[in-house]
Amino acid sequence: MGNSYKISFNALRQEGAKDVFASLNRALETLEIDFYLIGALARDTWFAQKGIRALGTKDIDFAVLVSDESQYQSLRNFLIQEEDFTESSSNEYVLFNKQGHQIDLLPFGAVEIEGKKIVDKQGLFHTNISGFKEVYEEGTEEVNFDGEYNFKVSTLAGIVILKLIAYDDRPEIRSNDMGDIAAIIRHYFDLESDLIYENHADLFAGEEQSLERIAARVLGRQMKLILNRNALLKERIISILQINAKSPEDSTIGLQFVNENIQTVDEAILVIKEILKGIEE
Repeated sequence: MGNSYKISFNALRQEGAKDVFASLNRALETLEIDFYLIGALARDTWFAQKGIRALGTKDIDFAVLVSDESQYQSLRNFLIQEEDFTESSSNEYVLFNKQGHQIDLLPFGAVEIEGKKIVDKQGLFHTNISGFKEVYEEGTEEVNFDGEYNFKVSTLAGIVILKLIAYDDRPEIRSNDMGDIAAIIRHYFDLESDLIYENHADLFAGEEQSLERIAARVLGRQMKLILNRNALLKERIISILQINAKSPEDSTIGLQFVNENIQTVDEAILVIKEILKGIEE
């Protein structure tokens, strides 16, 4: 995307987030923990950069790099004891600040168990891999919020990778993730027009393609830069996309895309196939 960005909480429709950022900044600096912004607020950060109306979100999600479980607990304790955050009764990774904002703190690094093969309810094998580390290494940009806080933010390609994994893990409660991906695809050409014209001119040669499909191919190419850091992660993302590119009847992601203004399931599958081509070529 680039190297230096500035954004206001007002443009994000998140004026109340400033208190969250201030608390997180104090905690993470004190404990020397690195982190980056993910989820819907990361998406809205890039949307707002190009004047696209932020969709808004109630949650603020961070991936935090920790060396062990005790360091993660130190972060939680600091926020609870020093910043008056409260715990969630149902989710150990969620806290609430004094204003009632939900903050998800998702650990990666030593806390994760990467590469383990698990079997789902249908008897299919999946790789237990989150993608947080790979996005951290290859898919973040620094953004200055309100002239005060410099936070790393997941790129759009990183957001799509993390949301595909989250949806694949819990499709029954993560349908909003597909809406977010569909919105990214819908706006991706405008968001990354400079990148597309400068580095992906080959996609305009030959048979005419819709801008949406061209954007999907470029998105896949950008995802590939992150996925190439880990063969298991790449394998999992390709598997998710391949399953959903087979047929309209089997494409749960395609059906979700249609609900988010991609016109038909057939068109949604073509978009998925373009993302795959971008990753695999």
